[in-house]
Amino acid sequence: MLPRRMSTSVAVIASAVAVVAATASWQLWNEVERQKQLRQSERQGRIRAEKKFQEKAHDTTKIGAWSMYPIGHVRSVFEKRLGTPRQPGIVTAAESTIVLDPSLTQAIDSLDEFSHLWVLFAFHQNTNIQKRMMTKKPFDGLKLLVEPPKAEGRKVGVLSCRTPHRPNPIGLSLCRIVKVSPGIIQVAGLDCLDGTPILDIKPYLPIIECVKDARVPDWIYQGVDRDREMTVEWEVDKSQVDANTVEIVEETLARDIRSKNQIRIGESMEGDWVGELRLKNLHVKYSVDDKTVKIVEIIPS
Repeated sequence: MLPRRMSTSVAVIASAVAVVAATASWQLWNEVERQKQLRQSERQGRIRAEKKFQEKAHDTTKIGAWSMYPIGHVRSVFEKRLGTPRQPGIVTAAESTIVLDPSLTQAIDSLDEFSHLWVLFAFHQNTNIQKRMMTKKPFDGLKLLVEPPKAEGRKVGVLSCRTPHRPNPIGLSLCRIVKVSPGIIQVAGLDCLDGTPILDIKPYLPIIECVKDARVPDWIYQGVDRDREMTVEWEVDKSQVDANTVEIVEETLARDIRSKNQIRIGESMEGDWVGELRLKNLHVKYSVDDKTVKIVEIIPS
């Protein structure tokens, strides 16, 4: 038989254990109920979201945005916006590589049977993308009228030309397929910066996409003609670089890569206008005197 003092201590301990157990049991029950309420609330939220999405799906005008994921990226000799060809097929000597996401390797099976390819890409280095993301409405701040580089001051609608500053920054280019390897497409004439995200590719079908009686305004032809008036001269030893790079530099600078503002400044200043072209493997400094481009320095990079 336990002494009275010891039995009292045991009773106190037992009572304390019972209190702790009851408290833990209440806390556990309370947490279980809380989790049930959270799950019920989340379920109701999902149901409301799904119902709202289904309602929107019946009226595409109510859908605010679509999610798109790059299927790959471009490896290009052009690193900066200034100097990258303004249209595809202009600098044919420049070959680029489209590297697909590894999970899409099989998606280009039989692509090597075609000669040309449409490339849809994102203008990821547009200077106005971040500004427009901060606006209340999707197209706030978008210039609806723009001045194409070779239109002699004429302004046209943003959807009536090839400006990269578009309602959605999506580009479309036609280029020649050079080689197709697992997960890799080597192309020529692509007017994309290094690192450009690729949204989609489609084979070119001349039987339905070549429109023989297509019509374009006169300023398009005039712009193309003026773009070919520059003469390129080397004032440095071009043997320092390989023949393909020489061809890329000459084809690029022969098109006058200056912006409209740079051309205006050059026309108003005394002496030659001086600029630079940055390629992935070469930094080129040049001057412009009327219709002559003089390459004054080349720096390997």
